[in-house]
Amino acid sequence: MWYERIADLYDGLVQFDDDFGFFLDHCRRADGPVVELMAGTGRLSLPLLEAGIDLTCVDLSEAMLAELRAKLARRDLSARIVHGDVRSLGLPADYALAILAFNGLSELVERKDRRAVFDRVRGLLRPGGGFLCTLHNPTIRLARLQGGAAEERRFRHPNGEGSVVFAIRCDYDPGSRIATGVQSFDLFSAEGEQVEHREVDVRFCIPERDELEGMAREAGFQVEALYGDYRSSEYVEQTSPYMIWMLRSRGLPNQVCPRTPLREETPE
Repeated sequence: MWYERIADLYDGLVQFDDDFGFFLDHCRRADGPVVELMAGTGRLSLPLLEAGIDLTCVDLSEAMLAELRAKLARRDLSARIVHGDVRSLGLPADYALAILAFNGLSELVERKDRRAVFDRVRGLLRPGGGFLCTLHNPTIRLARLQGGAAEERRFRHPNGEGSVVFAIRCDYDPGSRIATGVQSFDLFSAEGEQVEHREVDVRFCIPERDELEGMAREAGFQVEALYGDYRSSEYVEQTSPYMIWMLRSRGLPNQVCPRTPLREETPE
């Protein structure tokens, strides 16, 4: 839950929009309501809502959802907001499409938790509903982690005042397929004076293609497509930047995963 500590900085840290058109196209073709899992501060939610998509936004971080609510209010938009865990959501099987974008599944480092997501998503979908899940290509991502991954860059504070210097270093354990590291954030005023330092521990996994396909089939999905980028190109293991799964549920919704209470906000 390290997002709780950097929710106010997230929009400056993550500035990516290459996937907007891809997701919008799939949402429009879904012919029904869409649920976005790990929606965060609304990087993807806002353009989808502005395009008229019937969207439910789910996240476990209250701080990230607070940022999303503020943005919705400023733009006079409304969405169903759900504070809940993607492994055990108690939502009805009413969705035509579920989205899990921006490598979110890798944050569930335990295999049983990733498996639970596939079960629960199947339980959210109408018969024949789709699950669109995007991840880094393991081959490309692992190459960047060899010997320890390090990065440092500066970005403007999302509030428009001052800047932030971001740094990260990660080490990868090939036995567990888990990367661990530390992210640091040094906040500077408009005059260049350092005003705050934050650090958060990060931990993520690198799921393999065979594991994901097996989990999907066990949960009652069939693989409709595996794309390698947001232009819907065919996945090529050695060169594709991403591994983007378009899964289709088979038969009746799966109710294997037990449901847990959640708090939701439905627009009036």
